[in-house]
Amino acid sequence: MNATEKRKDMRKKVSEVRDMMKDAIRDEEGFRGSSVKAMDEFFNAASSTREKTKRGPNKYGQRR
Repeated sequence: MNATEKRKDMRKKVSEVRDMMKDAIRDEEGFRGSSVKAMDEFFNAASSTREKTKRGPNKYGQRR
């Protein structure tokens, strides 16, 4: 493989990675990228934990 072929191959791979990254952060009607989903799950978990902490322990001394 000569330098020109390597360059073409590298550009193709970079383009594929760029497209994957764009899809990961895409948030449109009918489509949510993996990074958007992960951030939503993280914030929901943090919010849920915060609400449990605010309420305090239940009558058995356990966190709800």
